[in-house]
Amino acid sequence: MNKKLTPIIAGILLGLSYPPFPTGIFAWFAFVPLLFYWKNHQDWKKSGYIAGIFANLVAFHWLAQNNGVHWTIALLTMILSVMFLALNFLILGWILQRFYRSIGEKAFWFFPVIWVMIEWLRMFTSLAFPWGSIGSSLLFSESLAQMASFGGVLGIGFWICTLNLLIFFAFSQFRMRWIIWIVIWIFVPFLAGKMLTHQDLTTQKTINIGIVQPNVDPNAKWSKAFRMRNTQILDSLSQQILEIAPETDLIILPETAVSAWLRKNRNEQQWIWNLVESNKISILTGFRDYEKNNGKILYFNSSGFFSPNGNFDFNPKSILVPFAEYVPFSFIFGWLDYLNLGQANFESAQEIKLFHAITKKNENVTLASEICYESSIPNLCQQFVQKGAEIVAVITNDGWYGKNSIEPAQHAHLARLRAIENRTPVVRSANTGVSCVIDPFGRIVSKLGNAERGILTANVPIAQNGTFYTKFGDWIGWFAFGVILFGFIKFRRKT
Repeated sequence: MNKKLTPIIAGILLGLSYPPFPTGIFAWFAFVPLLFYWKNHQDWKKSGYIAGIFANLVAFHWLAQNNGVHWTIALLTMILSVMFLALNFLILGWILQRFYRSIGEKAFWFFPVIWVMIEWLRMFTSLAFPWGSIGSSLLFSESLAQMASFGGVLGIGFWICTLNLLIFFAFSQFRMRWIIWIVIWIFVPFLAGKMLTHQDLTTQKTINIGIVQPNVDPNAKWSKAFRMRNTQILDSLSQQILEIAPETDLIILPETAVSAWLRKNRNEQQWIWNLVESNKISILTGFRDYEKNNGKILYFNSSGFFSPNGNFDFNPKSILVPFAEYVPFSFIFGWLDYLNLGQANFESAQEIKLFHAITKKNENVTLASEICYESSIPNLCQQFVQKGAEIVAVITNDGWYGKNSIEPAQHAHLARLRAIENRTPVVRSANTGVSCVIDPFGRIVSKLGNAERGILTANVPIAQNGTFYTKFGDWIGWFAFGVILFGFIKFRRKT
């Protein structure tokens, strides 16, 4: 086999390890061919970048299937995104090679912390994409995935990279000690996770939830001809929930479910208030919003909460999708606002807000609402739970990617990680995609698949939530950064 193909093979294996592919175990050894290649070749940055291109192309090719923009824009977005995300691998190769030139093969021990540091630092930028964190590949194992409650998705990434390193050493040196370490590295967290998933975290407090999945064409719902029909679909599905489960406390509608400027349109609110007041329930829905500020109109992607006590509260999305909902750095270079790449040019919220649902048992349940892409951001969910959220609702619209895309399923798997990280139940309402109920261990209790119109009802126990990760967040990122900073100081090459 041509050795030049090694980085490509490594990248493809890694790309296939992302959900919803049933091959998450590939991540356990996907880096091994690349490490062997680096051991015998000098082009670490180039080969790393090639591996990154193929890994991200396999995992995120669905970006080109976005039917919300012209196909040329969608394709260009996918190509540029893949090229940008592949920089992780290039930076990995560059740092590792610097250390290798100073301390030889001992440098490979830095591989796991370099990778974690890169993923962690990227979270601080406007172009963050934690959706692509390698830790999500471990979701195929319910027991092993419980490590996220300690170190988050970055902690799982550290575990995966270390396992790759141990396998690399086992094949390099053929010593039994490496086999023993591999067995320990896998089975200790596996057994710990097994025990964790058998814990009973529930209390006496529960909330009865109904989830609506309308499955409407997101391009058509804003046309005048379809707006009334869209409202009828939402109202009808909500009525079905109340007929099947009259004990329902909260109905959740998806992102931008209502095709109106809801906060400004009392007439459009009326059908929602009718449901709320006549059934003594709360309703959470997504909607588009705007407000005028110093002569400028600001647009928001918001969630709105209707309460049986007569209050209507709302919370704009705080973390927007780069180049889809805003242009990065436009707050510095104002002219970028006029760059039309099909983006919506939304504004982000300045603070995060919790909602309070009152159950029919007269209990207060504190609810966090995350909109679409926000469910891929680990520290946002962590902040919500730190502030007291007892349940996390994700409202989303994955209808932009059609029936045959892997995007809806991949997106839903990320919500499972948020549940595990904070031991908090997550409920998900999608326009279409995967609407589901997820327990605090990341298990999907019930779901509706892609391209289905329907409802879900569930009695969700409120967990005694909060974990080590909830308290300390991405502590492993700080640890990795400190180790690499020490390495640069200690092993810098002398001229």
